[in-house]
Amino acid sequence: MAESKIAFKFGYDVEVIEDYPSKLNCIICTYVIKHATHGCENHVFCKLCVNNYAEHHNIRNEDSLICPGGCKEEIDPENLQPNLFVDLLIKTLKTKCLNDSCSWQGDLIDLVEVHRMNCNHVNVNCDNLGCQEMFSKQDVDKHAEICLYKSIQCCYCDHTIIKINKEKHEETCLPEVVVCEYHSIGCNIKFCRKETTSHQTDFQISTY
Repeated sequence: MAESKIAFKFGYDVEVIEDYPSKLNCIICTYVIKHATHGCENHVFCKLCVNNYAEHHNIRNEDSLICPGGCKEEIDPENLQPNLFVDLLIKTLKTKCLNDSCSWQGDLIDLVEVHRMNCNHVNVNCDNLGCQEMFSKQDVDKHAEICLYKSIQCCYCDHTIIKINKEKHEETCLPEVVVCEYHSIGCNIKFCRKETTSHQTDFQISTY
């Protein structure tokens, strides 16, 4: 019976911009090898890939673990050895940032350990609860100014509200300054919303 496909990828997901030996790609996950490890004398894999392959294989079969590289050599999961030379070659491969708008190029190790954490062109999500917007990291401050889900303080009271709820809040905010509902017939007085009832009473008395 054919062995089921193993779905995991532990290698470096990068774009290499120079010619390099295909053996630097892990046969198991197909990505550039991460933490190079000997599975046998002829093949090198990602450390996590070969460990998971061994675990997956042993769960489903009682026979010997055969190298997935096609050489038919047996792999001893208890005696996997790192390959520091291959690791060094891989870390110096010339790569580029995967973000289309970014022009960064450099060694693979600088890409994964430094640039990816600092790239201003990577897409990020808004931190404000309820906001589903995604934008470039360099536009964080620009989005923060217009985000409808950011917290703001009501200019009439001490309450902190979500910007998208501003109008709804102001409809009931007692300290809000409003105009008289009789403005159209001559009352130009402005007052706090909480004073509406007393003002209307005073206006009605003064018009009799």
